Amino acid sequence: MAAKLWPCKPRTKAKLEIVSGYLAAWFSILAAKGFQHAIYIDGFCGPGKYSTGEEGSPVIAARHANSTAQKYPNFKATLIFIDEDPKALEHLATIDAIKKQHPNIVIEIKNGKFSDEIDGILDYLKKNPNSPTFSFVDPFGFGQSPFEKLKLLMHNEHSELFINFWCGYMNRFKEHEDEDVTQKIKEMMGSDNLDAFINAADPIGALCKGFEANLKTLGKYTLKFAMRDEGNIRDNAFFFCGRQPRGFEKIKEAMWRIDPEHGNAFSAHTELKAQTSGQVSLFDKQPHTGGLSSLLINKFSHQSNVSVETIFKWVIEETDSFLPTHARAELERLYEKGSIAYHDPQSTGRKRRANDWPKRLLITFK
Repeated sequence: MAAKLWPCKPRTKAKLEIVSGYLAAWFSILAAKGFQHAIYIDGFCGPGKYSTGEEGSPVIAARHANSTAQKYPNFKATLIFIDEDPKALEHLATIDAIKKQHPNIVIEIKNGKFSDEIDGILDYLKKNPNSPTFSFVDPFGFGQSPFEKLKLLMHNEHSELFINFWCGYMNRFKEHEDEDVTQKIKEMMGSDNLDAFINAADPIGALCKGFEANLKTLGKYTLKFAMRDEGNIRDNAFFFCGRQPRGFEKIKEAMWRIDPEHGNAFSAHTELKAQTSGQVSLFDKQPHTGGLSSLLINKFSHQSNVSVETIFKWVIEETDSFLPTHARAELERLYEKGSIAYHDPQSTGRKRRANDWPKRLLITFK
């Protein structure tokens, strides 16, 4: 019997575009920095292709790893694909992008449950203690990726997680009479008690906040990308967790490409409605960055000679989703309003162009 393929729905497409955008940057940055080996783990890899023709996450990862290896001869990568469906893995193994790899790219396909395969993967990670590791954990539902297992994958300072968190499903089952069900939610959350989530005014929001708080114990840089289904219902959210500001910047960039307005959410309902009515797709809208001006004023009020480089660093590392490109736009607005002044310590006498804020400029917040 052949593997069952399913269509690539809008939410899946958005997810894959985030993963693709990030991995393209991740492999290349690591190779350029001189890392000679990286590890990519796909915990629920699937058959590698959708019935509508789109490539799945393992194929996307293989293509980006192969492209990087071609550009950087000393760079190597190990890609570990896991799934408990043997038919899915059989199909994955037939795809050219998986069969035909650069000699420096090693692909390991493992048939089993993600939570069961972790122990073997940990042995491999221990043998490669300095290898940057990106783990993509994308189950359907909850109970297959407990927090304690996720924690083990963050084995060094260059480890990162990208997790599909089924907050909507967990909300529906958080008071289930079967203790095995609620225990799985506790294990996913990394919490022994669900009372705070059960009694919250917004249980889904509380589940997400609780999970992100636990992720922050693993890595400083966390980010949530909320998903709504075709009925505009909050079913799941993707969480990034890492320890490097560069990675945090790149995952933000990948998310902004999917949500050009706010950089933190996608609604299949809104996207389908836009497509059927001939309106502008979500992917083509403009960023809403006005709130960043207030954040900048609150942070740097009355400070003088703050370098643009310092501002950009703060925006990347300390704001939920904003990037330097948004900071440039808001600095321009603040300048036009007379809220800031600037000094160029390397002045050439040339007039600064609009929206051009070199990192060397020094800002005074009035």
